[in-house]
Amino acid sequence: MDEKNPFYRPEKPKNSLELLKWLIFDPNLFEKYGKTLSQKESVILCLKIYTWIVIFIELFFISAFIRYLPDLAIRILLLGLKFVPIFVFVIFTVAYLARNLAEGVLVGIGGGLIFGLIGGFVFYWFLGLTSGLIAGLEYMLACYIVYFRLPFYLFYIITPIFLPTNLTRNPYLKDAVIWLPLPNLKQKLLAHSWNESELALQFADFLLEYRPLQRTLAFEIIHTATAATWYHHPLLAEKLILPRIDKEDKKAKQLLPPEEWLKLIEKAKSELIAAEKHNHRGLKKDAWQIFHQTLQDLEKTTLMQAGEWKHDYLKAIRRWLEESEKRLKSLELELQTLESVTRNKYRVGESLKPDEFGRETFLGREDSK
Repeated sequence: MDEKNPFYRPEKPKNSLELLKWLIFDPNLFEKYGKTLSQKESVILCLKIYTWIVIFIELFFISAFIRYLPDLAIRILLLGLKFVPIFVFVIFTVAYLARNLAEGVLVGIGGGLIFGLIGGFVFYWFLGLTSGLIAGLEYMLACYIVYFRLPFYLFYIITPIFLPTNLTRNPYLKDAVIWLPLPNLKQKLLAHSWNESELALQFADFLLEYRPLQRTLAFEIIHTATAATWYHHPLLAEKLILPRIDKEDKKAKQLLPPEEWLKLIEKAKSELIAAEKHNHRGLKKDAWQIFHQTLQDLEKTTLMQAGEWKHDYLKAIRRWLEESEKRLKSLELELQTLESVTRNKYRVGESLKPDEFGRETFLGREDSK
């Protein structure tokens, strides 16, 4: 990604604390950076990270000790052995996620079930059948909570109530491991993409490179931003761009336009360029009519497509058709004011005006000598 992109991410962390942040919220960057380190550097890196983890755990227990000091003795007696497996679970779950976070949802679910069952049998020997099964279920539930990061998910739901959400302020910029959909977030991002198409395409590039779990959202944003580019720049050939959708990506299967539709866009673009190059108004009108017909064909083809991605394109194409119709009428009026009753049969579309064209009116025509 270009460093000028506002969503660019550095490949090297500023310090070990930022590296710990990558481990939790941006494991792809963490893994990419880890591949550049030697074995010695990797060991030092792990020690730095675990140092921060120990510090956070100590701060947590110190704060808890100060807060619950009056009834701490009673709580310890009530918790008994049950407190030990929960504490062990937290440590091992963090290590387990740090290693397997990128392996997919199935691994997390399977890991939760396996560790929950194993934990249940282990706790059974120490706590009895009922307490052991309850502890195992608690362990399994905790695996799900940690793996799907539900505390962060709740934070991401509540935050937009008090703060605006857009392309430059949203949870995906901070967290690469959001498994579950966030209510109304996609709609807000698509709405902003319609108004800021260039920024939206940059954000889509960011999602494709750094947020693999949001590839489908990236393709939806690309469609919206592409259609918005058409809509806000009618009859500008350089703005009639194609959506940058990777045909090989499985996530793009439902959002991939057919080849026929893409070829019609390229055809319309080339015809628009050809029409704009004509200086002769009669030929310009004929070329523009061909372009207008291609736009109509593009509209019909878009209507036949499945999926919601077509709606923004229809809005843009119909605006182009309106502007194209206006241009055609303007060319017709110009021709009516310029053309005389008698047309020059030697120059198609031009009036016989020797005073303007001079001897070139008949130049090179044997039948006019």
